[in-house]
Amino acid sequence: MRWVSAPPTGIKQVLKEALKTKTGMAAVIILGMMVAMSLSIPIYSPADFVKKWNDLKAWYENPSLAAPVWVKWFTGADLPETIDLKASRFRVDEEEVSGHHITTYTAYFRYSYDDYPSELKAFIKADIGEKPVRLNVMFVRADGEEITLFNGLLSSNELTLDLSLDPKLQKSLARFLYEKTGAIPEVIRPEIVLFSKSLSQRTENAASDVLKGRYMVKFQLISDRKISAEPRFIIYGKVFGLAGTDLYRRDLWLGIIWGAPVALAFGTVAAVATALLQVVIGAAGAWFGPKWDELVQRLADFLLIIPVLPILILISVIYRVTIWSLLGWVILFSIVGVSSKIARSITFQIREEQYIEAARTYGASKTRMLFYYVIPRIMPFTFALVALSVPTYIFLEAALSFLGLGDPELPTWGRILGDAYSAGALYQGYWWWVILPAFMIMLVSLGFTLLSYAFDKIVNPRLREE
Repeated sequence: MRWVSAPPTGIKQVLKEALKTKTGMAAVIILGMMVAMSLSIPIYSPADFVKKWNDLKAWYENPSLAAPVWVKWFTGADLPETIDLKASRFRVDEEEVSGHHITTYTAYFRYSYDDYPSELKAFIKADIGEKPVRLNVMFVRADGEEITLFNGLLSSNELTLDLSLDPKLQKSLARFLYEKTGAIPEVIRPEIVLFSKSLSQRTENAASDVLKGRYMVKFQLISDRKISAEPRFIIYGKVFGLAGTDLYRRDLWLGIIWGAPVALAFGTVAAVATALLQVVIGAAGAWFGPKWDELVQRLADFLLIIPVLPILILISVIYRVTIWSLLGWVILFSIVGVSSKIARSITFQIREEQYIEAARTYGASKTRMLFYYVIPRIMPFTFALVALSVPTYIFLEAALSFLGLGDPELPTWGRILGDAYSAGALYQGYWWWVILPAFMIMLVSLGFTLLSYAFDKIVNPRLREE
């Protein structure tokens, strides 16, 4: 005959026993990683990150739709990373010719990657006053060829040149290509022409055609007075950070680590709050008599059959929800459920035990016996359900955010997936925009599922080891 040890009844004892199992330890490792990611937020993200995430102009320093930097390990090619030539990288030379002040800002950089940049941008800030000044921007290739990127008037204190999309630069490069090759391609991409050995527009043999070496960028201001400026030139790469970037240049790694505490907090608070409410209401119904029990059971039957997700979608459409108001609605629709039925059945067994009769003999009130003797005995049996329901609430929040009906401010995994779907990320080949946040949702769900199994293995006699 096989004897099975009795399940532990104390909350601390259940937790201690569950964490000794293999599944419990695996769950702790996974969830510990999520907590560590959450704690790293003050280190990796700025204080006003939520505001910055929603300000699409704040990410101009990053490349658009760049893959994670570790992709280079699998492709075997040294894909380009962003080269940012800030004002401190420029050497300043001043001269005066025929009453005109000429200020030249010169910066050098070495390009040794196996692919072309994704785009080019030039920036300049200068206190020009009310009178425009002449601005020349020159680019010197590694083979010594000098190409004028911009030649015109600077009429404001700030100027941004999107060189990859500048039609004037494309016409200038068309003349340059005609002089060198005798042909003009249908599509001219400046970021390829400036870094190509053969001056070809083909990208399939980029590794052998990229012109590697030392390049130079010059900003030249010509005016009748001395002017100080802050030039900047960005050669955008094709890989960035641990998780890449999205269409709006946002660092997806920051969005992913910010989504971790949101998912953990939403799922855990919702699961624990609903479990406590369901246990108290279910136990109270069975404890205080048939009328209360009947009311609780009919309410549970009603809430178990109503379609919660469509109702939440309707609420999100009508009202502007935040993560906390959404959490409140979720808890409201879950005040009774499976845990209340479990609490009811266990309460019927507990109220006939001897220590309950002893408490009655000593004059303990029904409310005191419920909260001091009944509910603490029930809680360990609901741990597995609590852990298993956390992924359900995480998926619920992700689904609403994916549909654009979640918190419009917070960067969550569901919102990242929704943006990726709207941009056709998988169809366009931007797999990291979809796979990484989806993987995080699956990973945290796996952690809580393993934890649920560990709890169930402890409190369920049929699953307990000898």
